Amino acid sequence: MKNKNSKTPFILFAILLVVAVLAAAAFYASRFLPKNSGDNNEEQPAANTINVAEKKISEETDIWSINVVYPETGLDYIDNEALRTVNIEMDSFKEAVSGYPPVGGEAGFKNTLDINYSYGQALNRFFSVIFSVSYYTGGAHNNLNFDALNFDLQEKRKLIFSNLFDPGSDYLKRISEIAINDLKSRQDSELSFIDEGAGPDENNFKSFFITDTSLIFYFPPYQVAPYAAGEQKVEIPFAEIKGILNPSLFGSVIGESGGEQGFSLSSPKANTTVSSPLAIAGRISGSGWAVFEGQGGRVDLLSSNGDLLASSSLKITSGADLPADFSVILTFSVPENNKSGSLVFYNENPSGKPANEKRFVLPIKFN
Repeated sequence: MKNKNSKTPFILFAILLVVAVLAAAAFYASRFLPKNSGDNNEEQPAANTINVAEKKISEETDIWSINVVYPETGLDYIDNEALRTVNIEMDSFKEAVSGYPPVGGEAGFKNTLDINYSYGQALNRFFSVIFSVSYYTGGAHNNLNFDALNFDLQEKRKLIFSNLFDPGSDYLKRISEIAINDLKSRQDSELSFIDEGAGPDENNFKSFFITDTSLIFYFPPYQVAPYAAGEQKVEIPFAEIKGILNPSLFGSVIGESGGEQGFSLSSPKANTTVSSPLAIAGRISGSGWAVFEGQGGRVDLLSSNGDLLASSSLKITSGADLPADFSVILTFSVPENNKSGSLVFYNENPSGKPANEKRFVLPIKFN
């Protein structure tokens, strides 16, 4: 009669052998096979992190010398604009100097074009490039100009000056006033240059740079000051212009620095994804926020382009005494390619006086 446990050592040996083979296979895979980045828990780079490589162009003939440095990011909508910008400058330069040496230059001296750049990222949303364009075509000194490129990384688009501001505000007048006052306070100011070069014309402010806390405007020689004063720039903090900034772009800035005392939201929360119909609820408790004829103000839903998608009054649901609760439901359609927007809340202001206006901005995302 056989022992029922006679096969046990063999079975245990087989199990240990299988475990050893699996462990060896796992070790091999972990050491020598490429990992699928979607299947591991390693921290991935932020979606809006830009890695910049430096690209160069050098050309030389008997009459000109060109040296260009520009950024390459791997993002077509940025790289195409950067290359297009330097190509326009090079083509314009070649056309201007073709066929003649620099006037007044020494024998063998060439016309020169040098382009360099600085870049920066801001608020985990914006990417800015400022090109410094220096050229010499004869005379006592070289000349300097600026080209600026600014991008919304969230919407993958190029920004121009007017995009930065609330379209319903008199933003151009306000920016011009701040710039003129700043420039006139400097010792090297020249009033005849400043009033025109920093006047309320959008072309005067096309060279701008976005930082985490401000807008910087660049002015080449002769625009707002004589050549001897060099390039000029004016930095305007967001805190100084929060009332005219485009809430769909700068909602986080306005919300942080302009969050109104006396106003609160229970839903939705900042940067949450919303869809239609959208239920909104909150409370007003004073500090300029008040109840008037059963309403606590108004809310506008804006796309990232500043388009009005929906609007409604804030209906009071708890009586006329403060604090008072409000609610509203917005029905809307989202334009194609819009991934984000903002809810802009305004207080009831029967007086109509700008000094009594209150506003709160909440950035949101669309489903």
